[in-house]
Amino acid sequence: MAKQKRRALTAAGISFETLEQTPMRATAFLFGLVAEPRARGILVPKGYDDAEHNRGFRLLEGVANSRTENRVTDLEVNSAIAELDNWDEPNIRLLRASLRRFPEVSAHVMTGIEPIAGPGAVLNVDTILKRVDTVGGVKNASAALAVLAKRGFDEAERKRLAALVKIAKTGGEVPDTKTSDDAYEQALLALREWYDEWSEIARLTIKRRDYLIRLGLAERRSSGGEDDLDIVDPTPFLDPTEDPTDPNKPKT
Repeated sequence: MAKQKRRALTAAGISFETLEQTPMRATAFLFGLVAEPRARGILVPKGYDDAEHNRGFRLLEGVANSRTENRVTDLEVNSAIAELDNWDEPNIRLLRASLRRFPEVSAHVMTGIEPIAGPGAVLNVDTILKRVDTVGGVKNASAALAVLAKRGFDEAERKRLAALVKIAKTGGEVPDTKTSDDAYEQALLALREWYDEWSEIARLTIKRRDYLIRLGLAERRSSGGEDDLDIVDPTPFLDPTEDPTDPNKPKT
């Protein structure tokens, strides 16, 4: 049974498997131009300048980065939890002592807060931060916050703790697979458009076979004499089974 293709991306019937050949072809093309500056020089009059060369590399990097999940690592999560756990007990005691002269603020911020070992400390810190954010309408709130700032619990420290809480809570998030797949597909298509343009220009402009081979645009037959022709690859975005020039394709 023939292997089932994943899905076509264009009306022309380009398969995803074929599209995924693009990074390999683009890599050979780009690094071939780096290794053979004379070949690159032939393309310069056609508009292949430094900006265009760098754009190709950016598009290639875009494909690689599109599948990199922007998620916090387990090490970062564990580090954030440990830091909040260490902060929890001594600073809860400090806050409670500092707010004794402000009973209304103390009741608003510290009610039900007790030191907790481990991940529970994350919820403690999160609760304290949220309560401080909503303390504005409580009696003597401004004076109480000024005292806390002198004790080291100022706005900068609260932002630092909030960032740690966010990291500590990120570990449970599930990546959006569909978004990742869409980004990967779009990155491949963008690279395809760039490579399709410049590989075709290179085939039309560069006549030396060794340069074309260096760029991955031609290959030499493995057997035969000196008169054997180099085989120029068909466009990488056309499935071999659909290539009308493929000599192995069954005739109808």
